Amino acid sequence: MEAKVDDLEIKLDSKVTELDVKLNNVDTKITNLSSKSEDYHKETLKNQAENFETLKALMLGLSNGTVDTCTINENQLNIATINANGMENNQAYINKLIMFNSIVCVQETWALNKDKIEDCIYTLNKKTFCSEAKKNASEGRPSGGLAFIVDKNIKCEFYDLDDRINVLVMDGLAIFNVYLTYYDGKLINKFEFSSQIAQLEELVNEYRKKEQEILIVGDFNTDPIKNTHNSSELIKFLQKNNLRMADIEISQLVDVQKTTFRNDKLD
Repeated sequence: MEAKVDDLEIKLDSKVTELDVKLNNVDTKITNLSSKSEDYHKETLKNQAENFETLKALMLGLSNGTVDTCTINENQLNIATINANGMENNQAYINKLIMFNSIVCVQETWALNKDKIEDCIYTLNKKTFCSEAKKNASEGRPSGGLAFIVDKNIKCEFYDLDDRINVLVMDGLAIFNVYLTYYDGKLINKFEFSSQIAQLEELVNEYRKKEQEILIVGDFNTDPIKNTHNSSELIKFLQKNNLRMADIEISQLVDVQKTTFRNDKLD
């Protein structure tokens, strides 16, 4: 038992060292940004540094206490979801989610294999299930990719149905992690979205017959308020299957926002 604890502490020390290196890199980038036009970018980097500092403090706290803890709130099942826009781009924030939640559902990992995802995870005693991203010549980087990051002590089964829908099943609960097709006016994208909604409906019926509760999380790539094809399809699906949209019914704390820069301009 002592050897196992020592091994975990060594792993923690190694991860903390990695965080120190990343913090130094972020600090260097902040120092090099002096132009007033890059204030937004500097603020983003500062937030990233703060997230790394918080994560490091949490990990050091664990190393001084119970090193085999899976999550901070381990007495209840907490589930989080995030569109990462690349695991490497949001490591600090994603790891904060991982530390405080039993299950984290990630969309757009941009990771071509499982190792790429696990290299971004600093929290111990987790297991990863994923659908790999695809190489995209037009983007110049991988695109898509789904993942479940789960406490090791949770008994579950993973089903990689395709690159848009994954399922995690445990006792009494089926979680669908989705990254649905964005409709940009192309007929093929409209068809793909409708097909994915139909697939979700089949899954809902299948797991309800098994007396499983259903939770669908992820990026639906549509705004229910807008009058679009995707929104109409999604709302009809929810109504037909007696599903409720938690985003609307439950108040949410927004503690992270996405800022996009194109050609050094704020998008």
